[in-house]
Parts: sequence; C-alpha cells; structure tokens
Amino acid sequence: MAAAAARVGGGGRGRSARKAPQGSLSQRNPYPPPPGGGLFNTAAPSGPSRSSTRAYDCGPEEQMGCSLLRETRSTTSAWIASMNKGNHAELEEGADRRAVTSFATASDSSGMDADIQAQIQPFWGELTMRLTASSTFPFLFLMMPQVWKNAMHMLVGNGAALSVISWAGYMSGMLGNLLLFSYFVSIQEWGATLVQAVGVISTAVLLTQVFIAGYFPSQVFWPLAGIICIGVTLGSLKLLKLLDEKWWRLWQSVLGVIGLATLPQTMWAAFAHQPSVYPALIGAAVGGLLFASEQANVLPVRFRGLQSLISAWTATLLFMMMPIPQLMNNFNNPASTQAISIMSVLLGLSGNALMIPRALYTRDIIWFVGSSWGATVMGWAQLLSITLAGFMHPGIFCLCTGIFCGYIFLVCWQDSVENKLGSPLGPLEQMFRKKLD
Repeated sequence: MAAAAARVGGGGRGRSARKAPQGSLSQRNPYPPPPGGGLFNTAAPSGPSRSSTRAYDCGPEEQMGCSLLRETRSTTSAWIASMNKGNHAELEEGADRRAVTSFATASDSSGMDADIQAQIQPFWGELTMRLTASSTFPFLFLMMPQVWKNAMHMLVGNGAALSVISWAGYMSGMLGNLLLFSYFVSIQEWGATLVQAVGVISTAVLLTQVFIAGYFPSQVFWPLAGIICIGVTLGSLKLLKLLDEKWWRLWQSVLGVIGLATLPQTMWAAFAHQPSVYPALIGAAVGGLLFASEQANVLPVRFRGLQSLISAWTATLLFMMMPIPQLMNNFNNPASTQAISIMSVLLGLSGNALMIPRALYTRDIIWFVGSSWGATVMGWAQLLSITLAGFMHPGIFCLCTGIFCGYIFLVCWQDSVENKLGSPLGPLEQMFRKKLD
C-alpha cells in the first residue's frame, strides 16, 4: 500500500515519497486524494505543503507553462476545498434526487415539473402521458354529434326526440366528472384534469338542451347548474394557485357529501320504479357524518382520510352509473337507439381507452376502473345495443371489438414488459394486490 501511495503521490520517477500524515486517507486508501486533502478528509495534512517548500525550476522559456501549472494546482485545491465544505449537502441532494427518481418511476409523481418528468420517466411513462393528453380531443368532440343532432330536432320542432335521452344518467356522469375533476386537480394530473373539465362542460351543454326541450325538471336543473359553476370556478382557482388550501379541502368535503347523496338516488332512479328521496337523504346523512367526524378529529387513526377515499370512489361510481339508464332503455326499447349518435359513442370509447395506459402505469385503481368501465360499458356495450337494434352493421361492430380488445392486450403487454412482470395480466394483479395490501 505504501509503495502504491508513493507511486501515485510522488509525481515522477526518482522522487522519494513522503510519509502520509497520521490520520490522512493515504494510510487507508491505496488511491490517495489529490493534494489539498481528500473529498471526505476535511482536516489538512500536517506540515508545510509541497507548493510552499519546493520552488519550480523553470527556465525563461518555461515560465508560461509553470504559471499555468501553478494556477491549475491552485484552482484544483480551491475546488477540492469547496467540495469538502459542501460534501454533506451534496450527498443529501443526491439522495433526494435518487428518491424522487425512484418514486416517479414506481408510482408516477405527477406533481413534478414536466421538464423533470421528461428526464426521469421511462419511455412508457412519457407515452402514457401523451396518450392521456391526446384523449382530450375525443372528449372535446364527444358530445358534439349528439348536441348537433339535438339542435336539428329542436329546429324542426321535434323536441320530443330528446325525451329518449336519460337526463338522470347524464347528470350522474356530469357530477362524476366534477368529482374526478376535483380529484385530479388535487393530485396534479393535468391531462386528466383537462379531460374531466371538458366532460363537465360538454355534458352541461347537452343537459341544457334537454331542459329547454322540457324533459329535465327545473327543480333539479338549477341547483345542479349552481354546483357545476362553483366547482369549475374553484377548481380553476386551485389550478392557478389562487385558492387557499383550507377552502379547497372544505369544497372537496362538501362535494363529497353531494356525491354521496346523488349516487344512491341515481341508482334508485335507474332500478326502482317508484320515486323516492330517501336514498339521497340517507347518502347525505352518511356523508355529513363522515365530514363532521373528520372535522372533530374523533375518527380512529386507521379511518382518517376515509372521506377523501369515499369521495374518489363516489366520483368513479357516479361516472360508472352514467351509461346504465341509457343502456337499460336501449335494450328495453331498441327503436330508441335510432336517436343515439354512433359517433358520440365511438368518441367516448376512444377517449376512455386512451386514458387506460396512464391509469395502469400509475397503478391508480380508481382511475383504471373508471376509464375501463367508460370504454367497455359506455362505449362497447352501447355499440352492441345499437347493433342488436339494427342501426349498425355487424361487420363494423366486430371490427371495433377486435381493435378494442387488441389495444387492451397491447397496453397490458407493454406495461408488463416495462416492469418485467412476465405476463400481460401481471400489471392488473400487481395493481389490485397493492390496493388490497
């Protein structure tokens, strides 16, 4: 070890190596640090430095080279001293970077800056972000064919054609979009936030048409309009960082109570034949009790945050309830499917399908269930009902089915390859196991 230190530290043949000072890294490491101390050796070696005891023997023609050598040695020593001083902070910063990279790869920290995400996220993560962003376009035009068709009926005085549109289902879906809009604003998933905002606004336009045609009760329409306006306004302020966090949490709690009141009422309206307000009252009571318990801090530790989780699932279930009334009407009254725009159904299927990869990549089971349900029930099942009614060619339906199933298989396969899971079902198994654990 001493010989190695002499060869490295001596600087040339024929020079005798000086014995390393007691306590320096040279005694413990066969690769000693440069002059001035090691990176982790903040104590300077005892004795005069080499530069102060040895004069450079330079001729007149070598003065420039010697000056450069002295300047280089001085700069190197200053750099090493600064590294010694900032060594601990540098280690902490490196650990933070590694932690951020690990977290972003494992669970997609969506709140980070887009430039940082582009550097640390793998190809699959970036692709899923692009697919989610591109889903905005199908959702942007999702309601347009149906809105246009409704407008044409109203212009020719055939407002009765709008009676086949289930306002209860669309209202449920719009509230689900609003709750999911709030959820994605909170976790800073910007692409999904934009998608949900587009869903809220476009559905509001369609329901306004149904209201003008006289098939949407005014006692439901006006409170719903107020909730939608408040929700979109507060969400926009939160995105712009103009809303205090405590007011945002309060609004989320209120919205959760509204969702818990709406969900059982929508399910009752879809499956029961007698009108009743008791489901809404029971749901509102449960939501209010949870809200009061969290505010009073009386819930056990394991149940804290339960209201937020219930609100997220309520939003998903409301969104999932959206196509049920319409689908039941399609199968019970096949002739009514003639008033449904096939293009709107295809756009809904495409938009939800484009969000499935991101939901699977982030292992967000709430997002995954909602998107998968939207693509399957709101899209594929609606196409099935239209085909069975005779308003869509079976060949086109089979083609759409094949493309959809192939796409889902490719998404699961690609995710399993990226995570080395060995099976296309591996991502689903991992996501559900993580949720159960």
